[in-house]
Amino acid sequence: MSNKFLISLFFDNGFFSPRLRCYDAPLQKSLFAVDELTGIIHAYSLMRPEGMEGMEVKSLKKKFKDKKFAAKCNREIIKNGVADLGMDLGDVMACCIKGMNEHKAEFV
Repeated sequence: MSNKFLISLFFDNGFFSPRLRCYDAPLQKSLFAVDELTGIIHAYSLMRPEGMEGMEVKSLKKKFKDKKFAAKCNREIIKNGVADLGMDLGDVMACCIKGMNEHKAEFV
């Protein structure tokens, strides 16, 4: 394994504080941006009768704005991570929904 890959694994597993934001590699930025977001998406899929199937960004954004929903998922971390990637929140949500949909059998 490369050192960059190991650093990214340590980063994603909480060895680096999100408040420090001491990362520079695209993989680290991506992990930072989507780690908390996937928690919200998964929680939302559990409450939907159809699960991940047909989930739309518009409805996910409503849940994202509701701070009581998946309250332990830090929205500020998500917003900061998305900003560091230089992407739009809706685009990142769409990518996460697509990726999680493709692998939904692995976390059900």
